[in-house]
Amino acid sequence: MPAEETISPYLRCALLLTIAAAVSGLTTNVAFAQQTRDRVVPRDEYFLTLRGYYTGEYRSAARQLRSVAAGGIRSTEGRWVDSICYHTLAGECYYQMGEPALALEQYESALALAVRHSDWMLRVQFPRTIAPSGSTVRNRITWGASARRSQLGNYPDTMSSFQGRLNNENAFRQGGVVTPPSFHPLRVNEIVRCTGLSLYRRWELMGPVGEHSPLSQTIVDALSRRSAPANHWSQVWIEAQLGLAQAANGKRAEAIAHLRRAVVAGGEYDHHLTPLVLLALGKLFMEDNNLEAAGNYFLEASFAGAAFDQPDVISEAFRHGLTVHLARGAQGAYPPLVAAVPWAKREGYDALEAWLYVLGAESFAAIGDAKSG
Repeated sequence: MPAEETISPYLRCALLLTIAAAVSGLTTNVAFAQQTRDRVVPRDEYFLTLRGYYTGEYRSAARQLRSVAAGGIRSTEGRWVDSICYHTLAGECYYQMGEPALALEQYESALALAVRHSDWMLRVQFPRTIAPSGSTVRNRITWGASARRSQLGNYPDTMSSFQGRLNNENAFRQGGVVTPPSFHPLRVNEIVRCTGLSLYRRWELMGPVGEHSPLSQTIVDALSRRSAPANHWSQVWIEAQLGLAQAANGKRAEAIAHLRRAVVAGGEYDHHLTPLVLLALGKLFMEDNNLEAAGNYFLEASFAGAAFDQPDVISEAFRHGLTVHLARGAQGAYPPLVAAVPWAKREGYDALEAWLYVLGAESFAAIGDAKSG
């Protein structure tokens, strides 16, 4: 039986109005509007480009992304939230190619869209509750096992999002664009993930300057409105984004508090931002010189990243994990690096595999074992 879905009063009203429009003779307009919004966004081509990025084809991915982004949804209000993903992935390509200024420009473009459409999650028809996924992906991880007791949540790949206006009376009377209400399929998980990733990268690239940027406070203000269904598990995504935004805004205590509340949804389920939340907590504790806690968070971030197919998080978790390992003066090479190679190879994550070899060589070199490296 499918999970019961949450329908806000706003969405319920929209649905009723759609039915009323059909009855009153607007069926043609509604059908036309639905046809134009009939495809899921972000588009399938975006995920092919993302896969190319994960294999290390950064220049090729950036080139392909221009074509994908050109097909993003636009309206009289400009680009819609699907373009958050296109800007974020472009930023990631520039970041990996050593172009931080271009990368930052893309991340901030993504976040400007998130601010402009800050109420977009209120328009989503979410499942009311989370079910366990039943995935066995954790059993296939080769470099250890999580010490956390959370479960993997099962989140629909696509959810319906309300678009259009509830009331087009002024457009009919005075002229203008008539946008009948309709529901549009949206890959919510990916948009949320990319918003979080842009927040994380901006925090990293801006450093101490971030708290002096007006955009930092603008983002915090937008997220503080908590524009997601009230008393619903989706609020955990707002918590995660607020934590990342507060970190960039120089509010470390607030950032840690938000991030700790954002680790799991519904009190027990890992979600698509869990890997990034654990990574951010590790970074904050590392900056506070709490190396034991930081190391644990980085390792857990790698497990969560594997569970949600986020090799970019795994790579960064291992990079910071090695830094902590060396700073603590631990004996021997950093254990997860060599053990993770078979997993990366099996999953086809070439960029992660290459990073594992580089970090492994650095780890062995640090202990004077050039032969193993």
